[in-house]
Amino acid sequence: MKNVLNLGIMSRKEFVARTMAIAKGEYVPKSDEPKVWFESTRSMAEVLSNDNRELLAMIAAREPRSLRDPEEISGRKVSNISRTLKTMEKFGIVTLHKENRQVRPVVNATTIKIEIDLGFLLPADKGTKARAKVIGSVGAKSKMLHSPVAIKKAEESHVLVQPKKKSRRKVISE
Repeated sequence: MKNVLNLGIMSRKEFVARTMAIAKGEYVPKSDEPKVWFESTRSMAEVLSNDNRELLAMIAAREPRSLRDPEEISGRKVSNISRTLKTMEKFGIVTLHKENRQVRPVVNATTIKIEIDLGFLLPADKGTKARAKVIGSVGAKSKMLHSPVAIKKAEESHVLVQPKKKSRRKVISE
């Protein structure tokens, strides 16, 4: 049985516009659209690195009863495996079942599909039109939504993963 997980990559600016459009009821996401969005390919690559995909394949094939089993096979420490799997659990890739003081990992997704929004790479006039088709336009004249309930609902149904900050360099925004 193939379990498919849809992930997406979208800029923060577009994610906010999309979330606001959802909260306002201007855009209704389709059931097959990603619910977890990464802000960059780098942050997605950290979660889905070769080592982490090998760990997932090993867990799916061997169905370990605890985190000690993958430790012995992979050579990675339990703390490293635990941290990795907790991160993956946030994205729905795995589930960690607590049983008798042990944690048993179960792989949920055997296939991961990735959607990348390229609207931000297009020239401004074309990009805006392309994004409007995809996410609904919030536009400059739209009123900002301040309802905490609507914002919370939109945030709960969609997650944006930001990359880890690794350097102290100043970032110059557009």
